[in-house]
Amino acid sequence: MNMQASKVALVTGGSRGIGRAASYELARQGYIIAVHYRVNTAATEQMLAGIRERGGIGFLTSPASQWTTGQIIDASGGYRL
Repeated sequence: MNMQASKVALVTGGSRGIGRAASYELARQGYIIAVHYRVNTAATEQMLAGIRERGGIGFLTSPASQWTTGQIIDASGGYRL
């Protein structure tokens, strides 16, 4: 794995368009992908399956999740801008 292997990327709106493309590219680079979505569960799960099919690691989070966006960032050791 490359140097980003221990990094987590939080992608909002990752189920389509630019968010999906960004998720796939970051996964290709070795990032663990946290995909935050609001409505389209089926499309988001399909995108996550695509990450896993490519050998990547990812998980889903939504507003209904017990994890807030801030908690995900904090737990991953990420930085807030």
